Amino acid sequence: MACSDQKLEASAEYQAVCHGIPLKTVEARQRAQEDGYHINETFNCIDQASFEAVQRHYAELAAANTLEKIAQRNAAREQRLVQDKTAQANEILTRRAQADTSSSTPFTVHPVEINTASEAELASMPGVGPDTARTIIQERTNSPFESWPDVVHRIIGLSAAQNVVYASSGGLMVNGESFNGAPPDQQVVDTILKKR
Repeated sequence: MACSDQKLEASAEYQAVCHGIPLKTVEARQRAQEDGYHINETFNCIDQASFEAVQRHYAELAAANTLEKIAQRNAAREQRLVQDKTAQANEILTRRAQADTSSSTPFTVHPVEINTASEAELASMPGVGPDTARTIIQERTNSPFESWPDVVHRIIGLSAAQNVVYASSGGLMVNGESFNGAPPDQQVVDTILKKR
């Protein structure tokens, strides 16, 4: 039997398709398969092409894990982290600059009549904003506002006492009247804008 195995291993056919000696036991076959090799069923050996593929794979892994390659990956990772942190910092600075620009734009107190003002005028008032301004325009087309209590009752955005005081301090009026205790006042408006 040993002589026959030696002749088989020495044959040109075997040499062309196999790597190593024939796999004589079930354990040897299983081990070869676990290692990633394909078995040539004709000769019961590790297939030469699969042996070369596995060796290439191990060589690539070894090349990818040299100290130099690991250092390169770590350097690239560090560079990405620095870039991400820089981008985040720039975004924060941009947002702050935009906030500073919008809050540094002075609001000058001026009378604005709720029943006749444009949507843009209403939206620019402290405590009002675009959504509430749109609601005011819709509500007053049904019927003009008669008083501040009427406004507070019909406009949800101005139902909060704070927003009513802000708007009235900025100059919003209902039929020429400021909200009780909150006449137009530039100092109050400046204080409100600084707190935002």
